[in-house]
Amino acid sequence: MSEARSAVDAQQAALNERDGAIKALQENISEFEKDLANVREQKAVDEAAIEELRAALEAMRNAEAPRAQALEESQQTIGALREELAGRLAALDAQTERCEALELRQERGAEKEGGGPLGPDAETALENAAAPGEAPAASDVQGPALTDRDDTVEELQAAFGALEAQLREVKSESTAHREGMKHAMTQMNKVMEERDRALHSLEAIQDGRTDVSEGPSETVGGEQNKQQRILLADAAQGGGGRPLGELLVKGEAITEEQLEEALKEQRKDPNRLLGDILIAREFSSEACIAQAISCQLDLPLLTPTKDLVESDAALFLDKDVCTWHLCIPMRVTEDSAVIAMANPLDSEAIEKIEKLTGCAVSPVVATPTEILTAIEDVYGLF
Repeated sequence: MSEARSAVDAQQAALNERDGAIKALQENISEFEKDLANVREQKAVDEAAIEELRAALEAMRNAEAPRAQALEESQQTIGALREELAGRLAALDAQTERCEALELRQERGAEKEGGGPLGPDAETALENAAAPGEAPAASDVQGPALTDRDDTVEELQAAFGALEAQLREVKSESTAHREGMKHAMTQMNKVMEERDRALHSLEAIQDGRTDVSEGPSETVGGEQNKQQRILLADAAQGGGGRPLGELLVKGEAITEEQLEEALKEQRKDPNRLLGDILIAREFSSEACIAQAISCQLDLPLLTPTKDLVESDAALFLDKDVCTWHLCIPMRVTEDSAVIAMANPLDSEAIEKIEKLTGCAVSPVVATPTEILTAIEDVYGLF
């Protein structure tokens, strides 16, 4: 009887413990639901802010077109006025010379009446400048001509000054507008970062993880070792100019047999790049191919994260161009554009980018996946 009572007590204790665990679990679920509701509410607020910033940026872009057109028209008008001013000044100079010749002719007549001789230089100037027919008095022509010239010059200079002031104003407004667009993009990036952090936290809660950071895997470490061996192989061979396949074999990233198979496939379709074939056949990785291209062309290798892409540089190329040519602008200055490219030898892409940016392209190497990820991060809102 005592054993049965003990068993009942133990069972009751187990039931009490289970009830306590269920209650604690219900409390945890309740807390999770509150957190989930807060994250969803914050997500809605962030999306509304993103829509507002997107509308503001679109308005800025729409306003930029007429400003640029006004700036171009002002420059054309100033050029036309400069030409007109030069033409009028040339005509007035010719009229002044005519008046001086007439005055010289009158002086000659006066000297003849007074019996004084006229110098040979004056005679020559008179013969070259005097027109046939009766000449009016020099004072009657020269005075009004000079007055008209001064008035015309002042009028054109005033118009020229007004247009230059307008041009400076348009340039100033354009600069302020670009700064506004840059600030808007910075704000959108901040909103996106906050949203990403919130969603990441939600995923961590759902997965039951307390530490959401992940260490490098063995696969990543192996890829890094292969990349280091490619670097060593390139350095051992003097660096630069080595065939891509040779670098990969020397760096032990692929075997001779794999290279031969890839080259055989490339001979069937010469338009395919060797690196693309090696990746498609899973003989190598994007990271190793990018490292080999970097060594082969002696170009920097980097990961084009959103933080490295300057916001004003992203304005020079649209998303479609970047996606089509697998590239993304990292930095644009007055005369050069640093572009991360999966294929730095793509002359068509480089020519198009130089035409769009007005700058010489300085390519750097990145993997296609990294570039596409950066494109989505930078241009994802547009």
